Amino acid sequence: MPTGVYKHTKEHCKKQRENMTGSKNPMYGRSGVKSPSFGKHHSAETRKKMSNNHADFSGTKHPHYGKPVSKETRKKMRTARLGTHPSEITRQKHSKSVSGIFNPMFGKPRPAYLCQHVASC
Repeated sequence: MPTGVYKHTKEHCKKQRENMTGSKNPMYGRSGVKSPSFGKHHSAETRKKMSNNHADFSGTKHPHYGKPVSKETRKKMRTARLGTHPSEITRQKHSKSVSGIFNPMFGKPRPAYLCQHVASC
């Protein structure tokens, strides 16, 4: 085998994927107490290193920032969400997150076009 960078063939990648899927994966079913990392914590120094090495994909740095979404993709996204409804807990969390001081209109006067039908403006 040559030294240096080795590019795996598609067949090799497929075989590796099949050999590590589901119960064939050595970490299959090892979550919680069964996990080798259960109960262990990273030091403050390690957490700082992980934070500094973490890729920042926020805003303009995101790979899809500014790229338009095709009508076909929008249709797929819509059909995937059709018939789904947020749970009661999710609805309560959302309500709390946009109520009171978290509401973008909090403390601002109501726009004139909204006061047409309301006597309290």
